[in-house]
Amino acid sequence: MAVLKGIRGPLTGHSFELNPSGTVLGRNSDADIVLAHDAVSRPHARIYRDSLGQWMIEDLESLNGTSINGAYLRKGKVGARVLWHRDRIKMCGFQFIFESDEAPDPTATVHVTDENVQHSMTSLQLPSSSAEIDLEENPQTKLRAFMGLIDSLANSISVAELIPKVLNSLVTVFPRAQRGFIQLREPESERLNTAATYPPQLD
Repeated sequence: MAVLKGIRGPLTGHSFELNPSGTVLGRNSDADIVLAHDAVSRPHARIYRDSLGQWMIEDLESLNGTSINGAYLRKGKVGARVLWHRDRIKMCGFQFIFESDEAPDPTATVHVTDENVQHSMTSLQLPSSSAEIDLEENPQTKLRAFMGLIDSLANSISVAELIPKVLNSLVTVFPRAQRGFIQLREPESERLNTAATYPPQLD
């Protein structure tokens, strides 16, 4: 189960259970979570669970934007990003904290399996919330933050599932990034193949 808890603004102290198929926040009276303020767009943002089981948030082309831990989302699905346990979400004068009982363990170890080959990544001790990581610190801190995000993704997932999550996590750690990609090298031919891009390329 995942919930939003109001920590600042008119909904302070209120708790809202999130629907995996989608929870819309906005000024409209029929929104799942009504934010009654003129600065809030009618449909402002949406939180949902994607096909990989990740909780995501997207800004629905709102006028005043949606920020996560101080970094504003790009508008629409192209700017959707993963939500981590205890992320702070701000929309105008409303501020929430995201909590999930499936919160990632920052000391977990990721095992990446691809057919008969298995790689293991050693975990790093990091704060339990991405909200506690100062992204304006030096590059070493950003790299440690990124490694912590990767460690928390899963205990055992395939390379095909992991790569897009890695790129999404990189964009989270480096919120000013506008484009990115990950390439994998074929062992025999040494050829580089693009495994994931940001923004995602449409087929």
